[in-house]
Amino acid sequence: MKRSKSGLGAFVEDISVSFKFAIKNVLSFFLGMLGVLIVTAILVAIMLLIFVVTVIFLSPGGIWAFIDIFVGIIEAFANWPSPTSLGLVVLFLVPLVLPIFVAIGALYGMAREIIESEGTTAEGVFTWYSRRFFPLAGGGVVIFLTTIVPLAALYAYAFNALGGNISGTDEALLIAVAVIWFVVSSGLLTMMFPAIIDGLTVRQAIGRSLKMGVKYLDRIFSIWIFFLLLIFGLIAPLIWPYQLYWILGVHSLGFYPAVAGLFILFIVIPALAIAQSRVYLLLGSEEDEIPVTDESIDESEKWGANN
Repeated sequence: MKRSKSGLGAFVEDISVSFKFAIKNVLSFFLGMLGVLIVTAILVAIMLLIFVVTVIFLSPGGIWAFIDIFVGIIEAFANWPSPTSLGLVVLFLVPLVLPIFVAIGALYGMAREIIESEGTTAEGVFTWYSRRFFPLAGGGVVIFLTTIVPLAALYAYAFNALGGNISGTDEALLIAVAVIWFVVSSGLLTMMFPAIIDGLTVRQAIGRSLKMGVKYLDRIFSIWIFFLLLIFGLIAPLIWPYQLYWILGVHSLGFYPAVAGLFILFIVIPALAIAQSRVYLLLGSEEDEIPVTDESIDESEKWGANN
């Protein structure tokens, strides 16, 4: 298969191989992601504790300074979506989401190991977590500021401009713009984590991802949109349960929420990481800057086809 292969055949191969790899390594992903989720929760708790302790012991007001800050945050959110509340969301969420983005990025390290060496271990995710923590964190901040913050700002502007009444055509237009922005902006950055795992800096990874996103638009966006639709389709019954009850004539979702959540977390997300990492290696090997040999690509494809 040529590395520049595109079209329906390439899309089907990308998806089938990624799910085959994800299912075959589900135990490693399960243990690795479980451990990373625990570490991430601990890091978030530590960051919150450091913030609280710093405010209490280093500010002149002591614990009252922390209480004033907390009350100020509550008052700001009461006026959501004001510019102040939007700024507070960005200010406090960015540090808290860093460990989460690192955890997601570390999965791309496991995905790369699967593609290159026909398997991975639960311990591998911690290696990538510690080895590339700061670049992955930086990449996560770029993605967050590029995809999420503009949407929050757009909603805040529309909310205030329309007097707090967003409905009808205005609502439909806002949703359409938000969806287009998220899909396009996030799609152009889907190669960031694979590039960072490849050893690039955040700045280099941004350039590589944008370049590949434009050059291989169909290959990269077809995978990204497929997984977005798959995840949305799986969670749609949880968003609109009563509509599902009416259509199917059921009275309860039963175990569906748990099954769907576990499937997304331990199969779909790993498959997404594998698919994007595989495409990055296949397409990126055509670029002079990425020293990927034909043998490593051929072996990974052969393994994916025979397992």
